[in-house]
Amino acid sequence: PLVGVLELQQIQNSYSEREEKEKALTGFVEKALTENSNLCPSHYEEKATAYSEIYNAAEKEADDYVAQKLKEQMQKSDECRQERIAKRLTKLRAVHAQMIGIMGDFPLAMECTWNEESERQILKFECFYVQQSMSTLISAPSYANKNAVSTIAEMIKQKFTILQEKDFFTYASIKNSSNRFRKAMYEYCVNNLTPEKLLKSSRADAEFFRQVEENKPTRALVRALNGIETALEDIFSVSVARANENEAEDPIAQARVARYRKLATVVWKKKRVDFRSGPYPYIMDMQNLKDCYTACIEEFRIMKKNAKDYIASTESRAFLRREAEGGGILSRQEALNFVFAPKIYREWIGGTSRIPYDDVRNRRFSSLRTAHEQYFRHPNRNQIRREDALA
Repeated sequence: PLVGVLELQQIQNSYSEREEKEKALTGFVEKALTENSNLCPSHYEEKATAYSEIYNAAEKEADDYVAQKLKEQMQKSDECRQERIAKRLTKLRAVHAQMIGIMGDFPLAMECTWNEESERQILKFECFYVQQSMSTLISAPSYANKNAVSTIAEMIKQKFTILQEKDFFTYASIKNSSNRFRKAMYEYCVNNLTPEKLLKSSRADAEFFRQVEENKPTRALVRALNGIETALEDIFSVSVARANENEAEDPIAQARVARYRKLATVVWKKKRVDFRSGPYPYIMDMQNLKDCYTACIEEFRIMKKNAKDYIASTESRAFLRREAEGGGILSRQEALNFVFAPKIYREWIGGTSRIPYDDVRNRRFSSLRTAHEQYFRHPNRNQIRREDALA
């Protein structure tokens, strides 16, 4: 400040008139601004520069000190973490070795991955049931004494022994079935499924093994397939769309079957929500599956007829003959073929919010053509990818 508190008090006490006080205060300010005064601004600038340098030096010193302490703390924390990982790794390797000694005849049950960088996920068994059974000992290996490990390993061995004795992975219960869904299920399991993949399913759990033990292999298989992404919809699509035996090498027939199977998977996704039971993650038991399959068969029949009528309509034929260029991703025929892969959620087309699946279901062909025109002209705007196109 240019005027101190004492000077202000002196002015206040010495003068009673406002003009006299202002005159006295002006004199103090003018005196303070002379170079001979310690209150001169130039002196302030020098002091401010010195104080700023002192402050910056102190701040840097404090930052360096804090950074060094933080580095030491992080280094110590990392050393402690590595030490804990090493201890857990030693204990878990001992557990794993003991289990191999008991489960030597079932390498499928012992498939696992090791992650030596993770403190909580060092050991993970690929088989869901084994991981589930061992989770307590894996998360707290200090409690994994030999008796505890032996008890759980013997229980797991018993389950896999039953699985082996019943020759579950031959899928004999559905191999010669005349039911087209079970026939498709067998084809899917033989051609697309390995025992390892099935046992990874989140539904290949204790209930799965109980059903196998009770001679309910089909129920057990359905339960496990519930935990494999797209398994049931793929099976349904195979069951309702097949090429004739004499069309096995016909590319046109194969393209037609691919379109129908794509439509079948969409139908399954749309209808399955009405037949799921229990808490999340949802599961279909045998009765739910039968009811869902029956409903989807009828729905697929309707959707297939509507899609074929749409493709064969006069307006669709005229759409194919137009010469206007599109967005360069789809042909006009490929745009129309999206009738076999209608979206089951709302999208904005021409300023209107619509669900393409409902348009196919209710034969609103004019709305469909508007959507497919937009797919053809502006594929990126409508989130249409080249790999989604159907020949």
